[in-house]
Amino acid sequence: MNKSKIQKFVNHILDQNDWIPDYLGQHSNKVISLVLGDQWIEVFLEINEDGALKVSEFHENKKINLTIKIQVESIVEILSSQDPRKVEISGDVKLAKDLSRVLKNIKWDISVELEKYIGPTNASFFKKFSGKFLQSLKLLINNLIENLVEYYQEENMILAKEFQVKKFNQDIDDLSIKFEKIKKKMKDLN
Repeated sequence: MNKSKIQKFVNHILDQNDWIPDYLGQHSNKVISLVLGDQWIEVFLEINEDGALKVSEFHENKKINLTIKIQVESIVEILSSQDPRKVEISGDVKLAKDLSRVLKNIKWDISVELEKYIGPTNASFFKKFSGKFLQSLKLLINNLIENLVEYYQEENMILAKEFQVKKFNQDIDDLSIKFEKIKKKMKDLN
């Protein structure tokens, strides 16, 4: 799928959420840069004069009001409904807060799209079925991520547990103090 089709698709979903201008109307004509990974993908969101949010192309004559950088591991946390830990935000803090509220509440009503092709009754059935399917899929993904983390912490010992990191840091501090004492004794002996 090319970039313009993805952009049209995302804008279509944003258009379905006609409540967005209520939250972003005060931020009209502002531009947001959303960077995923280390410049892996960069998306520009623009708030038009009415407060509607749109994915847009960046033009150099526009000022970026908010930059949000999300590292890859945080994308996994977001997908599993956890608070992301590796997110950098710079720029308009009020806009960031309002945008966060908007992004958490965006919904895509697929039944509206399907009604055009399969009729309202079938679209309603599909919506119920897909809702249950997506809920089960989300639970499965959460369990899979938790199991992978547990495996890498306990079996493979690649990821450290929080208490292990704290103990390691404490050991480093203790060694540092002992080293300073030895240095002082050596200095006193000379």
